[in-house]
Amino acid sequence: MRLALVWLFLLPIQALAAVEAGHWHPGIGDPTWIGWVTVVAYFLAAFCAARQYRNHRRLGVDGRFWLALVLLLIFLGINKQLDLQSWFTEAMKDDALAEGWYAYRRYYQFAFVVAVGAGMVLLLIFLRLYLANSWRRFKLTWVGLVLLSGFVIIRMASFHHVDLFINQHVMGVKLNAMLELSALFLIILGTFHHKKLVPPIVANTLSVRDYVEIAKEGDPVKCPNCGKPPLSKTVDGRQFKCRECGHRYFVRKI
Repeated sequence: MRLALVWLFLLPIQALAAVEAGHWHPGIGDPTWIGWVTVVAYFLAAFCAARQYRNHRRLGVDGRFWLALVLLLIFLGINKQLDLQSWFTEAMKDDALAEGWYAYRRYYQFAFVVAVGAGMVLLLIFLRLYLANSWRRFKLTWVGLVLLSGFVIIRMASFHHVDLFINQHVMGVKLNAMLELSALFLIILGTFHHKKLVPPIVANTLSVRDYVEIAKEGDPVKCPNCGKPPLSKTVDGRQFKCRECGHRYFVRKI
């Protein structure tokens, strides 16, 4: 993270815009105060996610989601000022002119935005299934991530002239900046206000009525006290509270 920050600030000082005269070049894409505040928010969110990854590793809990989130936030923080999407748009425009399909660019732009949006939705669905019920411990962070994904899709669409709404100003700040900062704030806040992490369950530390064994995650279980099945999907290490008798028990994968 430190190397990324150093590299960012070593960009040519004279280049104050990533797009100049219609051409992209390495530089600072948003030299305004709100732009730099957003960059700081990205790296602060990445630091908080890295702290959660370290906590998960210390407790022996799978933390790959947090590691992926750290990498994503660092990339988006750097891209906030490099404005790489403008480079991509310019490159595609040059190819369209050279290959003779510039007149049909709107169809390709629409298809590209839809494809990226669908890809992000599928990624969120995959993460939801991968995290199973463990995402509930970090609801604020999850909501922030969904909001940030929505911002990325909207921002990408805005490069293709769908920006009438998000470029409106509220108290001198664009709505797209408010949306982006709100998403980052929720991600950061969610790393502090969450349910306590549950370390892996060791069977010999529990009585037989305190846990239920499953062969794989998602297997059906019943409350060991009254036999009532839970409504949520079973996940290794998750604690359930029976909706019938109130008995608390853990699920352990054998």
